Amino acid sequence: MLVIFIINRHMNDEIKNAIDVCKKAQRNYNLSKTISEDDLETLIYVATNSPSKQNETHFSLRVYTDSNIIRQIYKRTELFTFQTNLQTDKIFTDTENKFMTDHRYSVTNSQILAPVVFMYCDETRNIRSGTHIVATKPNATKLAKDTLLEQKNMSIGISSGQLVMAAALLGYKTGYCSAFERSGDSVQKVLKLESEPKLLVGVGYPNESMDRLEHPEVYNRDIHIKEGKHGEDNSRWTFPSMLAEDMVKKAYYNFEKIDVFINDTKLDR
Repeated sequence: MLVIFIINRHMNDEIKNAIDVCKKAQRNYNLSKTISEDDLETLIYVATNSPSKQNETHFSLRVYTDSNIIRQIYKRTELFTFQTNLQTDKIFTDTENKFMTDHRYSVTNSQILAPVVFMYCDETRNIRSGTHIVATKPNATKLAKDTLLEQKNMSIGISSGQLVMAAALLGYKTGYCSAFERSGDSVQKVLKLESEPKLLVGVGYPNESMDRLEHPEVYNRDIHIKEGKHGEDNSRWTFPSMLAEDMVKKAYYNFEKIDVFINDTKLDR
């Protein structure tokens, strides 16, 4: 029993440590270090065997290790915005048919300038659920389509969550990206994909010569908005710390962490 207790305690600590790793986005990677074939196979297994409603297939998975392809994708991620709290209406334009971003407030998302990129694409196969079958009919209602879309997004969320957790347990750092071009010179068009990309996940080893938040290719001189600069022109631009952002939000916007209840009793966290 003591041995089981020690093993369980060790596993509990390993899981918590892995969560502490993967909840922080990695903004730069050591591109000279590759992921082993065994680890890559394991990560693909994790991503493709995650739970989904009635074991339906809600996405296809494309895994890229070709640095040229990864860079093509990365070049189309200039949608990460900064300085949004007080300038949201100035930066974003939300209309009935289009959502626009002022690119002066944006940088490429280096979370996926990694040795390996996992791309989740829209897919509908092995549909079993009645509500989902209805959604595939030519005369399907918006409600039926939205219900299927919700399940697709949930499946991608579950899979990508298990993917980054497994990567952290194997010693890697990860980053998410949903801010990529979906119209015009889109990722889908450039890569000539039949299925629409929905989410990107970068996996690799961190660049030990940089702080986790440093952008590997953007310098402060590249930022055209004065208040968006984070230091001298010749120093690398750094992404904002979401942990620091949470402190600001708590002070100014009454932002709180996730509430947790056990049997209707709120935990003091």
